[in-house]
Amino acid sequence: IVEPVREPVFGTLTWNPGIFKGTPPDFGAKVWLVKSADLPALAKETGGTADEPIPSGATGWPAKLDQMFPHTVADGNGKFAFTAVAPGTYTLIYLSKRANGIFARDRAGKMRFKAITVAAGKPVDASYDFGVTAYR
Repeated sequence: IVEPVREPVFGTLTWNPGIFKGTPPDFGAKVWLVKSADLPALAKETGGTADEPIPSGATGWPAKLDQMFPHTVADGNGKFAFTAVAPGTYTLIYLSKRANGIFARDRAGKMRFKAITVAAGKPVDASYDFGVTAYR
């Protein structure tokens, strides 16, 4: 049996529109791939921490992140992938297209962070569910 080829970092983004409605794909959501070595500088610039590099009071970061780090957009099935990712530790920054939050950082969509480790020859499933969201 031949296993299908997977990108080094891949996943599916979903969200929950409410009770008993399932978890549809969060198509159009963005994902940025940040090397762990770049986190201290990002956190210093934003006033964040290693666990939350962009704090809740920060604004205007999606456009800045686009200029600073590799990014991708989830397709119509909520799927995304990064190719040619070197082994190492990274933080993924997820921005839901469907979710709004009360924090300044989350007004354009709920932003979340996930640490991952990429090993040679071992793909990473970086799927994420944004949970119940306030807006469609």
